[in-house]
Amino acid sequence: MKLTLTLSRRGQVVLAEGEMHILGSVVCERCLGAMPLSLRVLLRVGIGESGAVVAACDPELDAVIAANGSLDLQAWLEDEALLALPMVPRCDVWVEGPCSVSNMVPPQVIN
Repeated sequence: MKLTLTLSRRGQVVLAEGEMHILGSVVCERCLGAMPLSLRVLLRVGIGESGAVVAACDPELDAVIAANGSLDLQAWLEDEALLALPMVPRCDVWVEGPCSVSNMVPPQVIN
């Protein structure tokens, strides 16, 4: 993972802007093969002690709650990465021939 993050204070809110680049692999739900995954997650959030404080600063910001003025950075970034994952990852749709990811041949109906 590569993270670029800029932090700036706006009153009681810290504005966090940047992006995460994540490289890895997931299992294709179609062929069950390992599928390479490259995610780019844009981050633009307000970090504050409550959603109301963040909304008062800028109602368009997503709020990240820093309870008692403290934020678990790793947990927050893991949540952002999990939210960016595809719900049902699938390799390219098979037209013919073997799957480009797993090299499996599509199932065929035999009468």
